[in-house]
Amino acid sequence: MNTAVLPWLKTAYQRYESWLLATVDARIPAFFRIVFGIVMFMNVALWFTHSTAYFSGEGYYTSAEALAASSPLSLSLFYHWDSPLVINLAVALTVLCIVCYTLGFGTRIAQILLLILMVSFHNRDRALFHSGDLMIRILLLVTLPLVLDGVWSLRAKWRGVIAQVPAWPVRLMRLQLAFLYLVTVTGKLTVGDQWLGGTFTIKALGSIDRGFFSWDWLAAYPLLGALMTYWVLFGDVQFAFLYWFPKTRRFSLLIVAFFHLMVMLTMSVVYFSEIMFAALTLALHAEDFDDFARWWGRVREKVRGGVPRFQAR
Repeated sequence: MNTAVLPWLKTAYQRYESWLLATVDARIPAFFRIVFGIVMFMNVALWFTHSTAYFSGEGYYTSAEALAASSPLSLSLFYHWDSPLVINLAVALTVLCIVCYTLGFGTRIAQILLLILMVSFHNRDRALFHSGDLMIRILLLVTLPLVLDGVWSLRAKWRGVIAQVPAWPVRLMRLQLAFLYLVTVTGKLTVGDQWLGGTFTIKALGSIDRGFFSWDWLAAYPLLGALMTYWVLFGDVQFAFLYWFPKTRRFSLLIVAFFHLMVMLTMSVVYFSEIMFAALTLALHAEDFDDFARWWGRVREKVRGGVPRFQAR
């Protein structure tokens, strides 16, 4: 082998090893766990009181009918067990698992059970669920390698804090987010000419089945509608590139967060934005938590009348 290649290979291996064995602040996945757990509880709260009608054989349709309408790869425990008692017990187990997951007690086991239960519920009544529910299943699956209960959890309280956790699962999730936004742009640009023509926002917000209230007035301002449309495209593209630079990272995150906030406030895409907010918490860094803690400390001091916390009585 050419001796000139050996130093390059050694350097490449060292970088790979450092990337693989590096650690990140445990607050990052822990914060994701808490936010995602709250979002899952809010999602289940939409349908758990009607679970017998949605998922049991005494509801809208039997398990045989649901199985006949499903795809060959569609899996659900409730294709085979669909009595009201079983469904109610499964819903109770789902709520219990969400509580354990959010509090960080038996987190990995709770997450696996939630993945099985969510897939089973969603496939049992496919007409009821949508892309937001699909995102829940995806996040439950792809975040399995994360150490979610190192801090801010019952496990940490009883067995000790894990301040640093493996970085590679967190970094892979950040790459996945960047890839997701980039692929989203390519998908938007291949669906007609509404995005490139700058008319998509006007048509989407003016749609009765998507908007919470009337946006008919926006049609009178096509330039504003075009700017809003292109801003969405820019927001998707910029995250794949600007996020990786320290000086532009927070700016990049704020752009996509503002985009999802606007979607949540103006369009009836149930829980999609909330789930994306949860996923974006994995893009935070340790200094974000430190800066917030310092800011919150200053706020507390002002509330206490300028008295530092350690001197307050």
